[in-house]
Amino acid sequence: MTTIQEAVDWITARHNFHHGFDHFQRFMASQGDPQDQLRTIHVAGTNGKGSTAAMCAACLQKSGYVTGLYTSPYLENYRERIRVNGRCIPEAALLRGVREIMAACAALERAGVSPTTFEIGTALAFWYFREAGVQVAVVECGLGGRLDCTNVITPAVSMIAAIGMDHMAQLGDTIEDIAREKAGIIKPGVPAVVMRQGEEIMDVFRKKGAIIVAEEPEPLEITPYGSRFRLPFGEFAIRLPGRHQMRNASLALYGLRASGLALKNLCLLYT
Repeated sequence: MTTIQEAVDWITARHNFHHGFDHFQRFMASQGDPQDQLRTIHVAGTNGKGSTAAMCAACLQKSGYVTGLYTSPYLENYRERIRVNGRCIPEAALLRGVREIMAACAALERAGVSPTTFEIGTALAFWYFREAGVQVAVVECGLGGRLDCTNVITPAVSMIAAIGMDHMAQLGDTIEDIAREKAGIIKPGVPAVVMRQGEEIMDVFRKKGAIIVAEEPEPLEITPYGSRFRLPFGEFAIRLPGRHQMRNASLALYGLRASGLALKNLCLLYT
């Protein structure tokens, strides 16, 4: 394998049949469990999780952390999914990582399990974050949460954005079923911050244990170029318009405050 296109073709040609969570843990163990060598933030939800993850990463980077961001899908280039301090994984690193992961896949396949496209992308992200010396990685869930392969991490904080009716064939027929799958990222001893939403969803979250609720922001100004809003701990500005982006920003801010990570000039991080 000598080109980026060959590497991406190999990743995307993998099947998408999910074998279960245990085999991905075995896969990561074969790679030395790079995810366990990282501080992480985990973000799930139906709507807004990508924006929330990106806002968290921007805050962490401006606070001086070498910051990783893993998201999906990509717009133009597969490398967009894996970023460090805003820069896509370099082509040379992607090629080297795929070559290493291919060997691990071959061993796993001899045992009867073939990692999926998303699992390989996730393994590649954790591998690169370790290689790049990432201090904090923001990880966006793929599908659901409970059985999503990103749930292999034990994060500093778990965040759950707005829940809607998505991937019903995999996650369930009701909003409560879907919320339960998303809430599967909540772990004992890890702060969990959730966006305030319908009581049927909030009840699901509360049954998982203690949660922190990101309160509704008070709008101060909304323009086509951005928004200003107030939370109990300060006033903030973002370059994204719309009340939904203010809610995503509120979730990011509450989550970062709960993470225990040192943050500088929090009130300035979205300007």
